[in-house]
Amino acid sequence: MRNNLLDALFLLLDQNDDGDVSLEELAKVMPNAKELMSVMDTNANNLISVKEFKTWADKTIILFLSDIEVDRMSKLCALASMGKAKKKGEDVKANEVFDSIDNDSNGFLTLDELKLILGKDATLFLKSLHSDKGDGKISREEFLEWATVGGSDYDAVNAQLQKLNSELLRELTHALVTRR
Repeated sequence: MRNNLLDALFLLLDQNDDGDVSLEELAKVMPNAKELMSVMDTNANNLISVKEFKTWADKTIILFLSDIEVDRMSKLCALASMGKAKKKGEDVKANEVFDSIDNDSNGFLTLDELKLILGKDATLFLKSLHSDKGDGKISREEFLEWATVGGSDYDAVNAQLQKLNSELLRELTHALVTRR
């Protein structure tokens, strides 16, 4: 589970999908990008490979995260990566993501389930994806429509997920740098 989180985090950092993270990519989400680059880039080629990232993360991230935090961050990464996959024409694995968030397996995402992943931003996500049923939950069909069709109706949600992705990466990095 922890290794999957590291893979997901690296893929989110590697915004151009070239297999490495440049200083420019890192700087988009990390305020201390230069410092992190100097620590992670062990071969001094000004790029962070997945191996370099995992070596660094194994010594820092993995040691300090509880299983609950790993689970939450893995789900958030999966949710955030759906937009990237859709843009690339890849399978967004929407059913898998939905099932991972639907804790009681009732076929709906409630505000409480979303809060476990999105925190205070769960309300915006719910309102943006929710139909006019007024039942306070997102059905699988509503979720799949957003994940596969999207469109301008969901721009606010997609922008919010991108912001959450950046905040997650910043939060992790800040915690790790201050713990060294």
